Amino acid sequence: MKKHNEFIQNLGLAVQFFRLQKNMTQEELAYKINKSEDTISYIERGKITTRLDTLIDICEVCEISILELFQFNKITHTTKQKAGSVANIMKILATLDEQEVKICEDVITSALKLRGK
Repeated sequence: MKKHNEFIQNLGLAVQFFRLQKNMTQEELAYKINKSEDTISYIERGKITTRLDTLIDICEVCEISILELFQFNKITHTTKQKAGSVANIMKILATLDEQEVKICEDVITSALKLRGK
């Protein structure tokens, strides 16, 4: 049962992560997939399981594949704040040209090297 609960919690974190990447509120996502805001909240908090068709709808709205949603190892340790920061960075990067994006990548890579990562 522990694995089941962990799976549902991780799935909720993934839904939240991808929703925040699209800079959507729970209310907006709920509207787009014809569910209640409470349903989205329960899914994200791992309080309920959900049907596959609902997950597919979420993926379509978030413009991700169902496979991406289930790649928990990339998402499980992401906090709300970190997910929000990632969404903000993605929005900024989307406004830049290729050369500016490359510069940002180089800056981040250099910073990580300084930290020893």
